[in-house]
Amino acid sequence: MKKTIIILTAVLILLSCAGCGGIRTPEAAEGSRIGVLKGSSSERYAALHGTVRTYESADELAAALKAGSVDCILTDINQLKAVRRGHLGIRKLKQPLAESYFRMAAAVENPDLLKKVNAALAALEENGTLESIIQGHYRDPDYVYEVQPPENEDRIISAIVCRDFPPYSYTDSAGNPCGIDADVIRAVCAWLGVGCELTAGDGSELIAAVKNGTYQLAAGGITASSEQADLCAMSEPYAVCTQILLVR
Repeated sequence: MKKTIIILTAVLILLSCAGCGGIRTPEAAEGSRIGVLKGSSSERYAALHGTVRTYESADELAAALKAGSVDCILTDINQLKAVRRGHLGIRKLKQPLAESYFRMAAAVENPDLLKKVNAALAALEENGTLESIIQGHYRDPDYVYEVQPPENEDRIISAIVCRDFPPYSYTDSAGNPCGIDADVIRAVCAWLGVGCELTAGDGSELIAAVKNGTYQLAAGGITASSEQADLCAMSEPYAVCTQILLVR
């Protein structure tokens, strides 16, 4: 009887691992076919580790994994439930592929601005505004954080965000900056009682834009380990982007 139980347990373990393609750690996903939701933050991360295949919906993404069209799925932790909902046999790896703490960049010569920004971020985190903005964009692609008109219309903070890193930074059909980064900057400016002037640009030019004084703030996938990070001063983190791998 004991021997039978051991054999059955071994069979169940083998069945649970069947089709997993050997991906049991983030390191094993290197060079694999990685499925992601189209227009998600995972596209950029997946491109650093394997061949990216994009899908329009969570159901299509899950079906591709089950069919073996992709070796694994990469998803932001905020989209994890939607991708896994109703799909048995899809499991997540415990260790994330990446975990990025996004910050705003400012010129080193402008410490007073950064001090005010950090105070605003702390207050917005405490009252739940930051979480509302983040979850709002993950629930609704058309979400926009509504801000009150500034108390001091003569004072304006100029900022640049990335144009192609949804849902954090992107542009609408008219070229207007949208996304989590843009709305967090708007919320910070509203808390400070000043106006906000936003521009979208390439991710590679964000830090240089504040270093040379073209803009006062920059946001869009900027972390303490970003290229040229030593050329600017950075705020406290306002968002954490955690990328999770799903396998069969």
